[in-house]
Amino acid sequence: MKYLILEDLEFCFDIIYRNMDDVLNKAPSYESEVGGIKQLEAILQRSEGIYYPDFYDKVAFLFLGIDRSHFFSNGNKRLAIIVSLIFAFDNGYRFAHHSKEMYAKKLKEFFPDYVPEETDRDFLPDDFFYYHLAIIVADSTVHNLSDEDLKTKVAELFRYSLKKAD
Repeated sequence: MKYLILEDLEFCFDIIYRNMDDVLNKAPSYESEVGGIKQLEAILQRSEGIYYPDFYDKVAFLFLGIDRSHFFSNGNKRLAIIVSLIFAFDNGYRFAHHSKEMYAKKLKEFFPDYVPEETDRDFLPDDFFYYHLAIIVADSTVHNLSDEDLKTKVAELFRYSLKKAD
């Protein structure tokens, strides 16, 4: 398995700056937030541990650890999405390409209380899914789940949304 290291983060930040940075929701200068970088590096190192036995557990750990920890002044959900997906792509996984309706149904199945926020963004199906999953995770205390239950659900949702490339 290929693990992300500190040097890979520059690529992740660049994706956010180029594609996910808007006037209303500005991404921080991640590199200048040294404390956040150190905490993020620790998450990357912990993902290599045996406590996360398979790919889906590891990607869920990365996603949860970054999204919920608020290492940076802004852009934590975006960073969780990008780091998790780069980890997946580097390990030969690709989007399963379900429809927006199928993703919405799956999110509702796992988080029945979740009501998707209204947005004027016209998301592609995969973008829709990860955007809403990041919001659910960031607000996970609302869903009254233990950390273990949340980790299990997020790992299962990654199993649904990502498939090993042929």
